[in-house]
Parts: sequence; structure tokens; C-alpha cells
Amino acid sequence: FKTEIDKTASMIEVYSDNFGLYPFHAEKYGHCMAPFSGGMEHQTMTSQGFFYTDITSHELGHQWFGDRVTCASWQDIWVNEGFATYTEYIYIQAKEPSRGSAWLTDTESSALASATGSVYVDDTTSDGRIFSSSLSYNKGAFLLHMLRYEINDDDLFFQGMRNYVQQYGGSTATGMDYKAVMENTTSMNFDTFFDQWYFGEGYPTFFINWNQDKLGNLDMIIDQAVSAPLVTPYFETHLDLKLTRASDPDTTIRIFLGQKKDSIIVPKVKGSIQGVFVDPDNWVLNSEGSVTRNPTIDLGLTSITRASSVKLFPNPASSRVGIDLDREYARTTIELLDARGARSAFWTIHNSSHADLDLNAAPGLYFLKLNMDGNPEVLRMVVE
Repeated sequence: FKTEIDKTASMIEVYSDNFGLYPFHAEKYGHCMAPFSGGMEHQTMTSQGFFYTDITSHELGHQWFGDRVTCASWQDIWVNEGFATYTEYIYIQAKEPSRGSAWLTDTESSALASATGSVYVDDTTSDGRIFSSSLSYNKGAFLLHMLRYEINDDDLFFQGMRNYVQQYGGSTATGMDYKAVMENTTSMNFDTFFDQWYFGEGYPTFFINWNQDKLGNLDMIIDQAVSAPLVTPYFETHLDLKLTRASDPDTTIRIFLGQKKDSIIVPKVKGSIQGVFVDPDNWVLNSEGSVTRNPTIDLGLTSITRASSVKLFPNPASSRVGIDLDREYARTTIELLDARGARSAFWTIHNSSHADLDLNAAPGLYFLKLNMDGNPEVLRMVVE
């Protein structure tokens, strides 16, 4: 096992760079080989029955997540096991990137094996439920992967990880403690994210019908089927789509899905689109659905669009926000929805291309749902 064991020093360096200096650097890190079929993350001296990269990196990751910061209850075992599982991928990305895609595929497959059940442990009387490889380990790891994607800034994500270890090092933490640290670090609101991915159950399957209309717009109708509809009826998420084109290079776009069935236009895509592929880099936990070109779809340029011609400023906002529409509309209604979808305010404007709104809203993530002479639009907004 020498070749595998010799990777340990580089693992410590990778994790120290990302999560803060190895917590027990004044002491040591060692391995104790023992005749059992796994690993156990004893502080500074991990016991392993054998050595290969993922188990060695997993147990080392526990020195930060599990040993330095320990879950406050069995319900929050995610902050031990989901985190240590994701550290496997962090090492792979840094040192063995050719394995990254396979690791994500295998981890996702395990998470999808549980159509129901939450990462948050709802039954602490069952060892199997607490240490579910599908939920606590692999869906838990994907939860971190998806949070990293939503933040969309690795510097911020890893700063949040370091802040969490620093704030709770030598103590215990819950999943909500971690959420609060990440919100404070990023100035983002993750209520909906944790409601659906931590406390919620299941996963989505995306079904896309698309067409490139005569103006060159990519028109899409995207529907979700979910595996636990009584608990989590749909998933609100960003989603990457790869577009293949006849003579132009492939390109990847990021859209936002705010409801179970969404109609989306990406205006004036250059070139002739040949195919649309969902989540090409495996950022979002989802089961494979269908993507179908439907030449009858033509949503019209003023239909729902995420690459929007409607301008919102400032964003983030505080007490007031302005909206510039793409033209004058006879009647525009505007709903302010919080991250859970509850209405916070409602306005109607007439014969105008501009709205100036008093928000009177608590800090957090919001959505402005517009209807402009029958043309819907959803805008994402942060209130500070």
C-alpha cells in the first residue's frame, strides 16, 4: 500500500489550502492498520483496513469535519459524513482530475437510489438510517456540490468552509449552523435550498421540449417530475444546458427554474442549434429525463425569459428598487415573493415602461413575478 499511503501528505496540503491548516498540525497525522473492512477517523490517527485514494482522503477529511467540528446530534450526521465524502472530490479535482466525472456519476447514482428520505436524519433510532450511504454520505456530498454551484464562486465557497471550521472548531455544529455561516459569508439566502435538499426529499427529473424559432431564439418548456412529490413538489434551481450547434462551437448556458413547469426563452442564439443536453458537468442531482425538439413551439420574444430584457436595479437592493421594462405596457402587475413563494407585496402600474417600488422587505432572497399585458417574467432579487 506504500504508493497509496504516500499520497497522504499531498492530501493534507490540498485540504489545508481549502479548509484551513490541518487542525492538529502541532501534533501529527498517522495511520493505524487494523483488520477490518473500512476506515475510522480517530483524531490524528486514522484506522484503516486497507488503503486506496478515496477512503484515505475521506478519513483525512474527517480531521476537519467530524473531529475538529463534530455533529451536534445524530440528526445532523451530514456535517460529518456528507462533508468527508465531498472532500474525496476536492482531492480528486486537485490531483487526479481525470477521475472527477466518474466520481460524480458514482456518487449521484448512490444518491438516486433513495427516491425518498432526507439528508437530515428523521429517525435516530436506526443505525442504518443514520449511516445511510445513499442519504447521509452521497446525497449529503452532492448537497455541498450543489451549494457550491449555487454560490457560483469557488473563492466564496471555500472561504465559507474555512469560516465554518474556524467558528465551530473544537465544538459541535448542526446543519443549520453551517447554513448560517455560508449565508453570512456569501450574503445569500439559502432557506429554499435547505428546505428542498436538506429537509426535503427526493430529486427532480427534467423533461425539456425545445425549438429554435424563426428569430433564432431558443424556446423551451421545461417540466419536472419529482420522486417525492408529497414532500418536495418541485425543485427551485439553476441548471446548466449545453447547446450543440451546426457550425459554431458548443456552448453552455445557465438558466433558473423557479416553478414546476417553466417556459424559457434564450434570445437570438448564434448559429443553428442541433441539440440540448442537461447538466453536462453534473452539478445538480437529477435523474435523466428526455429532451425533445418540438418544431411547433414558438413562445414569442416577450414570453418568459431568463436572459431578460427587463432591467432590475439595484440588485442587491435595500428599501427601493427600480424596474425598466423593454417597452411600455398598458397594464403590468408585480408580485414580490419570498424564497418560500409567499407573497410579500403587490403592485399594478398602467401605461408605463418603468416601475419604482418601495420594498419594505426583510433581508433575504426574493422573486419579482411580473405580468406585462399577459407576458410573464420572473426576476431574482436579493434584499440587504
